Amino acid sequence: MDLQLDFGAQLPQHLVPGYNKVVSLLTQTVLEWPKGAAMLTRENKGIYAIRIWDKSKAEKLLGKSITYYYEGEKSKKNVIVTIQEKPKFHKYLNPKYVTLVGFHRFPLDQIKNEQIDKLLENFGQIIIPTEDVYADVFLTGKKKVRIDLNLGKNIPRDLFYEFSNDAGKKFSFTLRCYYKDQPYLCKTCKDRHIGDCPELEQEKIENEKAKKLKETKTKTVMIGDSNFRCINERGVMASVTAITGGKIGHVVNQIKFENLSAIQNVVLSSGQNCIHDIEEVEKGLWEKRTQTEILALESQASNLMSQGKNVFILSVPPTPVATSTKQRKEARNFINTNLTEAVQRLVKEMETGMAAFIEENEGNYNPTTDFTDERHLAPIAIERIISKLDEVFPDNQKLKDTSLKQRTTCLPYRGCYGTFPVGCSFCTGLKHNEGTCRVKQGTDKRNRSSDSQDMATGSNKK
Repeated sequence: MDLQLDFGAQLPQHLVPGYNKVVSLLTQTVLEWPKGAAMLTRENKGIYAIRIWDKSKAEKLLGKSITYYYEGEKSKKNVIVTIQEKPKFHKYLNPKYVTLVGFHRFPLDQIKNEQIDKLLENFGQIIIPTEDVYADVFLTGKKKVRIDLNLGKNIPRDLFYEFSNDAGKKFSFTLRCYYKDQPYLCKTCKDRHIGDCPELEQEKIENEKAKKLKETKTKTVMIGDSNFRCINERGVMASVTAITGGKIGHVVNQIKFENLSAIQNVVLSSGQNCIHDIEEVEKGLWEKRTQTEILALESQASNLMSQGKNVFILSVPPTPVATSTKQRKEARNFINTNLTEAVQRLVKEMETGMAAFIEENEGNYNPTTDFTDERHLAPIAIERIISKLDEVFPDNQKLKDTSLKQRTTCLPYRGCYGTFPVGCSFCTGLKHNEGTCRVKQGTDKRNRSSDSQDMATGSNKK
């Protein structure tokens, strides 16, 4: 039977009696103290543990007390410490702290913590019930729970669940769950494993090698919409930014946040996402809005060329989404024509730097191989564009380099910096969003991207 004397409940560390003193107190003042068959050990926090193998003798000691004069026998300062049964700590089989995310979204914001506990009981014993995770006074949309996975089952990372809210309406969704040493089906290597993906770890190592190799040699930045998403920075001598859903004005905005001090070539690709609402927006307004974005791009290119940099503007490719209707074909032609004219003006007016409009013959595009879907170029088409750029780049600044061992393309967003469009999603202007856009509301017919205030330069990448 395990007993204890808890001096720490009454005295600070430096006043707790030493081992020999406790031996004297027990053997000389506790008449029922058994001779032999007992063990005394000192533990943390001023506690002495007593183990008695004869349970009947141990039970006689329960409740007995000793008086300890902690400033010496002549002092009146003392504490009375009682022999107690040592608390029994439950030993869990496989305790885990589980984090659940996504409760800021509907319908997960309708679920109660008790309902989650009921679900997780299928995997083990709840130690600490589900509770919300806070950042100071703010909810984070996360929840946490401690559970003993003592049933031999792991919680899936994507846990399907059905529940009913207070109104009796049924919902079904997938809970995203995480805990240490959780096995899961990896989307990268398509294998089930615990911890970090070996392929991703290897990629990190290769990324660092490529980064060091490119630190002094890279002279090119590529900024564009999601058609750049499958360019692999580990296989090209360039820094690549892919703006999902980015229009021409969003590319202009992104340039302001790039560190181009050591860059010689700037490759820009956009315009396809300007076409998506051509059927909904009045033609005159659409053309004026798009033309304003193109003029803003021309102004930004002029600024780059004044610093001695080369600017390469890619045409809008004939993706299915850009050529599916007569209106969309005309819109694409409008953008490419105005981009061509902008580059021609730059070449004529600027005395420093260089500008070029890179356009591939539409006959080179094969619908069965060159498009991943209706919106995106396939890797084979991107590799052709990279080769076309290398035709005009200086010999010591080619995108393809023999020192880089990887392919120029890879899976979407696995080899480049993917980001969201900076600015209003309708007019691309800064300092407001689509909900407060005066251009969309018709109260202001000017596109704001051209007269937005300059922001401090500096890369926010990687």
